[in-house]
Amino acid sequence: MKRLFFLFLLGLHLVSAQGAELLLQVRDIWTGRPVANATVKVEQGQPLPVDVSGIVRLQVLTSNTAIKVEAPGYFPETLKLKNGQSPLLIYLIPLEQTTFITVVGKPFYKSPLSIPSHRTVISFADRLLVQYQLTKSLALQSGLFLKSYGPAASLQTISLRGMSAEQTQVLIDGIPLNNLQLGSVDLSVFEGEDVGAVEIYRGSSALLGGSGAIGGSLNLRSRDPEETLQVQVATGWSSLNNQRAAVSLDVPIGYSKQLVTFSHANGLNQYKTKSNGQWVALRNRDFRQNHVSWKSVVEFAANWKFFWRISHLKKTIGSPRPFTNVSSEQTNLARMRQDNTLAYGGFRYQKPGLEFYFTSYLRNEWMDYYDPAVSINQQPLHSLHFNQEKGLQGRFHYSPRQRLLFKSGVEFAKQAISSTDAGQHGRSRASFYLLNDWRLFEKRFTLQAFSFNSGFRLEKVGRWPLIFLPSAGITLEWPGWQLFVSGGKNFRIPGFNDLYWVPGGNPDLKPEASVNWEFGLRNNLAWKQWLFQGQWSLFQNRVKNQIKWLPSASGYWQPFNIAGIKSRGLEVELSASDLKERLKIALNYHYMKTIKNKAEFPGDETVGREVPFLPREKLTFQLQLNQKAAMGSFNLQYMSFRYTDFSNNPHLILPGFVEASLALTYGLTWKTLSLRPGLQIENLFNKHYSVLPGYPLPGRYFNLNLNLKFNQPSHGGSK
Repeated sequence: MKRLFFLFLLGLHLVSAQGAELLLQVRDIWTGRPVANATVKVEQGQPLPVDVSGIVRLQVLTSNTAIKVEAPGYFPETLKLKNGQSPLLIYLIPLEQTTFITVVGKPFYKSPLSIPSHRTVISFADRLLVQYQLTKSLALQSGLFLKSYGPAASLQTISLRGMSAEQTQVLIDGIPLNNLQLGSVDLSVFEGEDVGAVEIYRGSSALLGGSGAIGGSLNLRSRDPEETLQVQVATGWSSLNNQRAAVSLDVPIGYSKQLVTFSHANGLNQYKTKSNGQWVALRNRDFRQNHVSWKSVVEFAANWKFFWRISHLKKTIGSPRPFTNVSSEQTNLARMRQDNTLAYGGFRYQKPGLEFYFTSYLRNEWMDYYDPAVSINQQPLHSLHFNQEKGLQGRFHYSPRQRLLFKSGVEFAKQAISSTDAGQHGRSRASFYLLNDWRLFEKRFTLQAFSFNSGFRLEKVGRWPLIFLPSAGITLEWPGWQLFVSGGKNFRIPGFNDLYWVPGGNPDLKPEASVNWEFGLRNNLAWKQWLFQGQWSLFQNRVKNQIKWLPSASGYWQPFNIAGIKSRGLEVELSASDLKERLKIALNYHYMKTIKNKAEFPGDETVGREVPFLPREKLTFQLQLNQKAAMGSFNLQYMSFRYTDFSNNPHLILPGFVEASLALTYGLTWKTLSLRPGLQIENLFNKHYSVLPGYPLPGRYFNLNLNLKFNQPSHGGSK
């Protein structure tokens, strides 16, 4: 009887094994998004295509079945299946990787390899719910504070981990964008159709350690041209009396692919703020902005890629002072004009284990500032500023073994300004970096892998001595989990305004210097039809010689190196979604304190006090629904109070607030033509609040959008 029962169980097991089904999904290792054009080949069988969600269902006969996964634009991956692995996530490495980071060895299929620090990639591939709103996407991230001076087209700067906008490095495709005079970047000018993704690197490393990366780096990745002919038209209207229109054209020609984009936006930004119990209409917030870009990629030989991109921005906008009362608002007539051009080109040679990248660039930034309310020598204030940077970059990646990678690079640039208020000055910048990634003990003991990352960066800017910036980090991997720790140094060279502004410039300023460390844990787990992801990071950053403008004995403001700033905090990111991404929930939180930790003079009572305008806590909640042609999103943001000066007087604060937004779209398709109308409701609860003192943000307002897309069939190719 026992023997018959045993044979029955054995037969049942064999039958169930024969009919066992494996759910397999293919994703991009950088963005985490599904790869819709992949194929999966089981043993010697025919390749099976995945669906639009990167999913394929396989019948598994044995626990040692070999499969091969391929997709255009990615390195192929081969692996053997094991029992109990359903669903199985396979991460493919894109051939076109970021110029900064290159993946070493084989990725662990449930936990993609990453640098030992908190990194986030936001992809704008879908371009559906929130139209190209880079700043809105950034505001929802942990460890990041967006300093907003108003609605559309208004100045938007960024703070990473409690550091200033001048201490956050912003790049596009690896080209530095920080203004040479001010040191910061206005992110509102990048609300364009040619941004494909943004990479957020918190903290510093030898690769991303150029001047200004004390808090971290933001690398915008320009959108790549498509393989097929595409035309996209987008238009929108806002209840603030703003309008926008944009056109993008993808044209493949022979061995080359072209992407041309043009966008225009203008408006009045009409809204009111409350002052002494009365509503006051705000003035001088109108704007007009045009942006055009052309990107070309040429691949006429194996392993070689040539590229160039030219973009031009022209913008006119009111430049209001902080709102104080009705009379000051009526006399506020300051105007600002920008005229910026960026051009770069180069080539990339890439094959397994070897990559060489070279590019040269030129960026010109022209600004005109006019304020009739301010007189100098009995003439209205009228300032002209022209900044220029010319540079060369070379990067070399070499992997002598599958689990060992060396990265090195050189950069050189000439910087110059011509300003009515800061004079004419120039300087050169040169740097060299070397870094290695070493992956050890893969699949030994209980560890999936152990990775060691170390390197250094040498930087020479102008008259300052050579700066040495070491960094190191380790990553321990278990199935579905990663534990990492890292540390390093960084710096910021004073901007030209800090040194030479008249009156007040201080040519004796020292570079800012920082030491930072980070400890974190991340997970990436699939269960049935769900994917759960999480990341927890503890960090600390100490800065000395921080540059701050203070009143001087001569009666005007002047920059000084103050003693020191310390920032420390916790970042948490949690998300859950079904594999087809029909439902996604994300929760991001950070707790952070940035304090002054050294005295500037005997008896300095501000030591230990928090830096003004930075919130201790920020919590964001995101809910996204995608049901066939309909899509919707709900975003909620809580921000705690902010002190308005170093006294940390509890009566001198900006109150905390809760702000929400809602977006809805619906898609209509006819052959190769698609139409998608959309509605966005901003400040859903109609809260009266401001992020910075004197710059109130609008109450509830609406955006109506309409997207039209023509897509030529690929005829069996891939996009």
